[in-house]
Amino acid sequence: MSLPDQARKLALAAGQKLAARGETADAVSLLCAWAAQGNNDEEALVMLTEAQRLDPRSLLAQQAFERLSGSGTDHQELGQAIDRFSFDEVKKLAATPKKAERRGIQIGFNNNVRYKGVVYHIQTEDSGPPKSNVVTHLYADGGRIVASVKREYGAETGRDDLIGYLRTLMKHQQLEMALALRGGDLDPAIGGEGAGKVEVKTSPPKIDLQRVATQKSEKFDAAGQHTEADAPETERTQQSAHVAPIHMRLHMVRCLWNGPAAYEPSGPSVIIGRNGQVNLSGEPFCHANEAQLEWRDGRVWLNDQPGGSGVFLRVRRPVKLEFGDEFLVGDQLLRVDAMSEPDDHPGPGPTFFCGSPRKRAFFRVTQRLEGGGDGRVALAYEATMTIGSKQADFVIANDRLVSETHCTLSEESGGVMLLDLGSRSGVFVRIMGSQELLSGEEIVIGRTRLQLEVAERAGH
Repeated sequence: MSLPDQARKLALAAGQKLAARGETADAVSLLCAWAAQGNNDEEALVMLTEAQRLDPRSLLAQQAFERLSGSGTDHQELGQAIDRFSFDEVKKLAATPKKAERRGIQIGFNNNVRYKGVVYHIQTEDSGPPKSNVVTHLYADGGRIVASVKREYGAETGRDDLIGYLRTLMKHQQLEMALALRGGDLDPAIGGEGAGKVEVKTSPPKIDLQRVATQKSEKFDAAGQHTEADAPETERTQQSAHVAPIHMRLHMVRCLWNGPAAYEPSGPSVIIGRNGQVNLSGEPFCHANEAQLEWRDGRVWLNDQPGGSGVFLRVRRPVKLEFGDEFLVGDQLLRVDAMSEPDDHPGPGPTFFCGSPRKRAFFRVTQRLEGGGDGRVALAYEATMTIGSKQADFVIANDRLVSETHCTLSEESGGVMLLDLGSRSGVFVRIMGSQELLSGEEIVIGRTRLQLEVAERAGH
């Protein structure tokens, strides 16, 4: 059968566009129709593979495979799909601008949050057209709706990036409800005040993000703002080498090696490590020079040093992590990774080997083992993953520092959003650049936890 040049490539692009805007059935029909036309080659098998990803039980995919292999006779549904998706129709679909795209209902978000010893469930759903609103419910007592929030987005349906905009709105509204619960704002509703009321909001969700320096080139102050580059180390040393007051104290919060109750290092620059002024010689996961604390103009900065196992900062607000970033849950060192592109397309040759359909995941979390190897890997098949000792997607049952529902990770553009769900021991993110620390903040090196106390310009 003779096909126009680039016809199948155009059909594949059109099918993927239909799938992206939620028209799965039409996408499968188009892909199968054009896979069945022409030669039984790699292009045909790639289109069939894509169709079966969308619908593993597709009758059209079965009929298309039979037609390509010269078997079977009853291909009525396939013939109808071929008649429907002509080359002109394919060109029209492939050229459709994004603003004209229709969409289906977006998959929602669900997760549990423990608050004051009680587990609550948060659920966010998209109504889809024509209502075009996002509703978030907070459930308690096995199904009682405690609070509800609704936002309408009908005015945004003409956006080029509608799907991305909507996904972000849903994620942030889900997070907004969790933060309101943890902050005590919903205590009256939990007590029965305003039962059944749906709060309609018009402004976007307000999420107070904490920005931390997870990359070498980053430097954030306590407000999460980028700061100017440091002056050369030699210059700073020369400026303050003649004074050595005590500007900071580090209190021992957790120690497994009989360390001191507190450290009182002097001077404006302090090394934490086995060879530093803050000597962690009993900590097996501590490098000779693991981190530096620096006093400048009444402020304390934490600077990561090359080598070692890293220094981790306890986060108090939601944090955006990029893929490859590491964080601590209890004593577990975890890394968030992007999912690689599927590599199970058929190779050259006449035989396409059968296998079970592979479900797509949004991201994965990898456990890092002592010695540098990788341990367990958990895939986020939903856009949100919960980590905890019991009620979680990634269960860590053998660590007494991990709460039942410890934290959540939510898919975000280019990474994930990390939220501590009020855990007892906290969540710590690895600092790779330079981060301002405030008095009372906690850091972890290895399994040793320290809390900073900042002096008020001691010695001045």
